[in-house]
Amino acid sequence: MRRTRVGLFSTVALCHWRGAPTDVSFLFSLAQFQSLYGKKAAALYTQAGDYQKTARFYYKKAEDTYYQANNWASYDDWRRARDQWDYFYSR
Repeated sequence: MRRTRVGLFSTVALCHWRGAPTDVSFLFSLAQFQSLYGKKAAALYTQAGDYQKTARFYYKKAEDTYYQANNWASYDDWRRARDQWDYFYSR
């Protein structure tokens, strides 16, 4: 049996365990943030969420670029090896 504690982080862990989205903006509305933490903290949580989305976007973009570069490099190696094989064995 899984024990759960009441709170933001235990809710996030439980949702992550069940496969639900773990973004805090899905769990609480801005009004609930303001009532729990105050307006300044709510604005900072919202800003942090926006930064996290932007960082995730650029991380995925960089990862895709890395894999595309690796793909082209391996294709160039294969093509070089094919040309070398063709040069030596087609004489």
